[in-house]
Amino acid sequence: MLPQTAKLLLVDDEQLVRELLAHILIDAGYTVVQAENGASGLQAAHRLDGSLAMVITDINMPVMNGLEFARILQKTDPKLPFLFITAIDPALINEAGLRAEVLAKPFMPDQFLAKVTTMLARVSGPGQPA
Repeated sequence: MLPQTAKLLLVDDEQLVRELLAHILIDAGYTVVQAENGASGLQAAHRLDGSLAMVITDINMPVMNGLEFARILQKTDPKLPFLFITAIDPALINEAGLRAEVLAKPFMPDQFLAKVTTMLARVSGPGQPA
């Protein structure tokens, strides 16, 4: 079973959305680091120096969008799983060549938590390299 102490980076420019999602994750036992856009998300990821288990990000954000953020971060950590929470067409993400999954907005809190839990279990499941 996955330890619930996994460290997650949550990036969304909408403060209320970010705080609500962080609350859901924290209540489930995860450690959450928040950022308001891709640029601040990159800074947070570099400060955490490889300790992230997963990144959850919106796509449409000012300063640096989620796709740019993911492209840059996956160059330094190609195994890091990404979950895009967005209303943007998932085909756009596939075209970008990113290893990511999508949860379409709007979604329910239990759908969000189930998606995160499933992705983390897949990454750290039995027989998977650490």
